[in-house]
Amino acid sequence: MKTLNWGNGLVPGRFDLLRWLAIGCLLAGSAGYALAKTYTDNGDGTATDPTTGLTWMRCSVGQTWTGNTCSSTASTSTWAQANALTGTVSFAGQSDWRLPSIRELQTIVDRPSDGSVIDTVIFPNTTMSDFWTSTSFAGSPGLAWYVHFSYGSAYPSGDKSIANQVRLVRAGSTSGVLNIARPSTDYVDQGDGTVIHSPTSLMWQRCAVGQTWTGSTCSGTATDFIWGDAKLLTSTFAGQTDWRLPTEEELLSLSDYSRFVPAINTTLFPNGPGSGFWSTSAYAQILNAGWYVDFSVGVTDVGTAPGTYKARLVRTGPALAGPNDGIYQWSAGNYLSLHQDGTHMIATIYFNADGSFSFPATSGGGVLPVPQLDLFDLMNGQVSGSTVRMSGTRFHRTCNVVYDFTFNTNATITVTRISVGNAAAATTAGISCSAIVGAEASTLTVPKIRFNQ
Repeated sequence: MKTLNWGNGLVPGRFDLLRWLAIGCLLAGSAGYALAKTYTDNGDGTATDPTTGLTWMRCSVGQTWTGNTCSSTASTSTWAQANALTGTVSFAGQSDWRLPSIRELQTIVDRPSDGSVIDTVIFPNTTMSDFWTSTSFAGSPGLAWYVHFSYGSAYPSGDKSIANQVRLVRAGSTSGVLNIARPSTDYVDQGDGTVIHSPTSLMWQRCAVGQTWTGSTCSGTATDFIWGDAKLLTSTFAGQTDWRLPTEEELLSLSDYSRFVPAINTTLFPNGPGSGFWSTSAYAQILNAGWYVDFSVGVTDVGTAPGTYKARLVRTGPALAGPNDGIYQWSAGNYLSLHQDGTHMIATIYFNADGSFSFPATSGGGVLPVPQLDLFDLMNGQVSGSTVRMSGTRFHRTCNVVYDFTFNTNATITVTRISVGNAAAATTAGISCSAIVGAEASTLTVPKIRFNQ
């Protein structure tokens, strides 16, 4: 355990606690696999997903935002017509709306849901129909990927001349987690039959269950499982004992939509079967049914007994430090923890860090003080040079805020407040966020006081 000089004495691992709380938020956010999806309602017919930085139109193309719902009937378009909307639609003060990629559109699918596969509060009156993505099928230029919102499947069998519905998106990261490809540079080979996928910090076994890692490739034949058996799989491998079957979202993070047969990086996952792989995610509408990914082309769908598929095991790997990772002094007694992964960043402000909250130490006895958390729900991945646009909420999700973080060469950040507004909770309570946040300077220079290792 690290011991650091803090204030009046030595506190074991205090900064590490801040860092891992922030990284934990990143893993729950950018990987997004454990927590229920939440959105920031922007109050203008758009909503922002804090885990991806994507801002979505709440209504499908053809519908009208009335101020609280989507009215009229969604229109349909061919794939070419849908793509032609990019950069031509002005809405909510923005004109850079576009058709989402296959990976982006799947981020708003709620596959574990026991009802609708999309949040109908955020996306009201969504038709349970096929929606286009901007992604052509790597196996045939005449086909494109679509997502079926009746139950959440994704297929590349959409002939581009047919008419599907459209939902537009803007912003978000253009690499890392949301990249449709999975290049070898995304992975860190651990040299022991495992790899870490840097954008998600997930550690994967390179071989399917039933195969053997020889030191350079996977030999043998992958085992077939029914879903009930697959979801119970565990393993001791490469010195780790917490291997498990992935969720559907985790498994989809391996899909490489720039390839087909197989739709996975074969350098990192050699000699693997180009077939279906189970996830732990259940399909709530059918008893004993689970989601799988078919890595021959990247399809995601539901499988039931007695059908069998393969399995690949995963575990949560170590979070890899980005170049701007660290703890920064926001103001006296208040701290900013940053974790950056490519163009995706999570920021957490810890206020009243010397307050009365406590957390039992995992070793060494005593307690570790835990600050009150003021979590930025949204970390936008749009990095422009040395600047990243950060937007989300402050003060227990009461105030909507947007900041620009500019990373300087002297280990400081210049923080510029761009906007502040009331979230619904503030308006209901009669609180003025402009007054609360405005008490801070509109521009801050915050120094880094701890470099994460």
